[in-house]
Amino acid sequence: MVADIGVVGLLSLLSTPLLGLGTGLMFCVLLGNDARSPLALKVARWTCRLLGAGIIGLSLLGIATSFVHLAGGELVLSPNLLEPGLTARLRFPITSVPLSA
Repeated sequence: MVADIGVVGLLSLLSTPLLGLGTGLMFCVLLGNDARSPLALKVARWTCRLLGAGIIGLSLLGIATSFVHLAGGELVLSPNLLEPGLTARLRFPITSVPLSA
């Protein structure tokens, strides 16, 4: 069961980070929160929660790195974030500053 859930989570993460974020959140709330549940269900619940937290972390990392990229010495916002016409004007030049005087 946990292997199947892991495969579903990783496939949703690979398709889009936002889908991975939703899937990870679903894994965190999967199997309820009853304190009187048997030990096997508690172990499965916490395994799903840990797996969901990992998928959420990877999704946030994927979202954070997909909107900005380096092109020709400038940080450029990805067209996925805004309209393509707007991102052509949003360029941030990177200048090197010497560390020693």
